[in-house]
Amino acid sequence: MSTLSIEEKEELELPFTELEISSALMACAPDKAPGPDGYTMAFFQKSRCFIKDDILAAFNFFHQNCQMVRSSNASFIALIPKKKERMKKVVNSLVSGQQSAFLKNRQITDASLIANEVLDRRIKSGEYGILCKLDIEKAFDQLNWAYLVNILKQLGFGDRSYQVQKNNWALAMEGLSQFLARAKELQWIQGFQVGGNPATTVNVANLEELAGILGCKTGSLPTTYLGLPLGASFKSSGIWNGVIEKMEKRLATWKMQYLSMGGRLTLISNSQKEKWLWRYGQTEVGFWRDIIKAKYGIQDHWCPMKSTEPHGVGVWKHISSFQDNFFGEVSFKAGNGLEIRFWQDKWLGNSRLKDYFPSLFQIASDKEATIAQYRDNNYWTPYFQKELSRLGD
Repeated sequence: MSTLSIEEKEELELPFTELEISSALMACAPDKAPGPDGYTMAFFQKSRCFIKDDILAAFNFFHQNCQMVRSSNASFIALIPKKKERMKKVVNSLVSGQQSAFLKNRQITDASLIANEVLDRRIKSGEYGILCKLDIEKAFDQLNWAYLVNILKQLGFGDRSYQVQKNNWALAMEGLSQFLARAKELQWIQGFQVGGNPATTVNVANLEELAGILGCKTGSLPTTYLGLPLGASFKSSGIWNGVIEKMEKRLATWKMQYLSMGGRLTLISNSQKEKWLWRYGQTEVGFWRDIIKAKYGIQDHWCPMKSTEPHGVGVWKHISSFQDNFFGEVSFKAGNGLEIRFWQDKWLGNSRLKDYFPSLFQIASDKEATIAQYRDNNYWTPYFQKELSRLGD
């Protein structure tokens, strides 16, 4: 388990500054109130110049005593969870990469992508296994506070800082992550492996008996996970009905009248594909990205290798089918040129160089070469399979 360094712990426990409190206050929605009789945040935002001393005194009391004064308005308490700027600097190093929600650069939909890709590989490998889906939707309401405080202390939080972090769900779930890691270390469980040869699906003997021992019920694929399809064929439309209904609520009624079922699926499909392709190139690290790289291989910084396997129940193969069109519309700003392709990416003008000069592209020695590879001491040095005739010859 990762822990805070001494320096990080000391920084988290420094007294609150006026600037921090003011920034947290202004980040709150102005029309929100902590209760039916509470002042809205707009009141505190508009009058902060007059009451800032009282607010600062309340926070200083909390810092010194690890509890709010009895006469504090609930709005003061509501401000405490908003003060997470210090925590943002360290939380990613404390929380396991497998967690994919409530943290910067992580999205809960990452878990759905991972689950489908790993399930796809498992089915094609022909290896026996059990997929166990845990429903922890209401688990936060049943957390044992003694357990949570113990987790926070193991992570290195002091008495002052862990009082503020009691509402941090990601840190609470780190206990489960460490439990599963320990169980795998002791070989009580074995994680899915990304690898293997295509094969048929498999069945597990005595499944009902096993479900009784675990206290759960059996199900079948396809199903849903985090509200998204799991184990569904990429061509399956019926299982997307729930997602379509959510999308319909976000679109104006008149727009939905002119979209057929196929049109709705296309809208959802294209928006999701664009999001994942963009995130892959923008995100340097991420558990979901590691899964995609391990399964499909690395082509370059912006995208993995294209798969030649059947579609199965994985979704990335379908996403990657859109990458040529996607990158044809994306423009890059050249820096050191190490990650931008000279011919294939749009970095000079409104088109790719391969479209500007198709004849030169056809005889280019390396069609995937980067800008940096064709730049030497401020001179362009593209390489071709044939020697070019000089102008005027």
